[in-house]
Amino acid sequence: MSSALAPKTSTLAPSPPPGGDSASATEGSSSRSVSRTREGISVLSGGRDHLTHRLLPRLGSARRVALALGIAQAALCALVVVSVRAGASAVLSVAGVLIVAGAIGVAMMDSPAWRPREARTGTPR
Repeated sequence: MSSALAPKTSTLAPSPPPGGDSASATEGSSSRSVSRTREGISVLSGGRDHLTHRLLPRLGSARRVALALGIAQAALCALVVVSVRAGASAVLSVAGVLIVAGAIGVAMMDSPAWRPREARTGTPR
């Protein structure tokens, strides 16, 4: 067999499962979609109901929001890398826990306490 046709092997670790590196983006999109559907607002329209806008009043500054989201993203990525290195059962377990945690997060972000002002009152800020 020629070297051009030989299968290539890699010493790199397997890639993380899909979505492991975009969990916070998925969380934000999911909570926004659920909220807008419930309010009868088009998912394609602009607005201030993104995850960042929901965190801003609680964290006090855009810099703190960015830092919090960056730390959460780094922690999720590290969790995925560790689970991939531990094996398939760890990946499945972590994926299951993250799916449940994501669903709880979406429900929490859609609660009245976390809804942005304009979504609660129907008037823009």
